[in-house]
Amino acid sequence: MVSVSKEGIEGSRQIGEIMNKLRNFSANTIAGIKLQAFCDFKEGFRRDIVSGVKSPTGLPVSDVVQFFLEDGSRITARPSGTEPKIKFYFSLRETVSKPGDLEAARKRTLERVDRMREELGLF
Repeated sequence: MVSVSKEGIEGSRQIGEIMNKLRNFSANTIAGIKLQAFCDFKEGFRRDIVSGVKSPTGLPVSDVVQFFLEDGSRITARPSGTEPKIKFYFSLRETVSKPGDLEAARKRTLERVDRMREELGLF
């Protein structure tokens, strides 16, 4: 999870811009991984990227967006309703063959988060 604080009226505007940018993200990949689906809980839909089919989320309206990637990873963005901040949740899949590989997997994961943040235009 990455939390970014944005103070004041300008910060609130910046958070809104970030959410709009995410809602209008048009690439088919993020960090080299194919995008499978996009959910916009404010608008109440899930869009399959391959087929273009939109379906309702069936969940309550909330200012949240999610990206679902082909490898099973998920990126979620949610502005706080009570504080001047926005949170990004990166749920990433990484393969670890043996216990000694854990530190290398952590490093690869952090590098992927940085690349995803850059490609999505986040802070």
